Amino acid sequence: MLLVAVSAELRWPAKLHTLAWFPPGIAAELRRRDAGQFSVPFGFHAFRSDLPIRDGCYPVNAFIPLPAGQRELATDRRAAVTEHVRGTLVRRLPGFDRAVRHLELLSPADFERILQLRSAPWPTIPPTGYTKPPSYDPDRGIHYLGTSVQPPGTHAGAAALSGRLAAQQVLRQLASRG
Repeated sequence: MLLVAVSAELRWPAKLHTLAWFPPGIAAELRRRDAGQFSVPFGFHAFRSDLPIRDGCYPVNAFIPLPAGQRELATDRRAAVTEHVRGTLVRRLPGFDRAVRHLELLSPADFERILQLRSAPWPTIPPTGYTKPPSYDPDRGIHYLGTSVQPPGTHAGAAALSGRLAAQQVLRQLASRG
């Protein structure tokens, strides 16, 4: 987890909670992570914390999937992870670089030691026979987006994929109308 304190002068984009960045080939990258391998670039998601402005700053948190089983980070890996996330946010959020007041990367072991919490994916096992509703209602012609509908998943990656799948459905429908 990358903890960032930014100046309250930085305007976080209105109506945007989470900024998710997924490089091309993210599925293969996540399989490599699951196999314990590390490479850059990598996907992550960052969000403005709901904590209030304090001392002229507000927190931005970024969660980064590390290779399976990795609890500590060597100095060079820590620097590479921090720079990748910082650089990506600089390119996507105007003024971010000037607004940064503090950056601190917590390894999984740091996170657990400091916060007394374990940062790990938490699978949800739905009741037998349960499936999420589809993202498209053909009777009403409405596309539903987000983590409450297909595809499986309950966080930023599922929400991003849900939007992509809905966009593809809309494009197919438009193309079929000629």
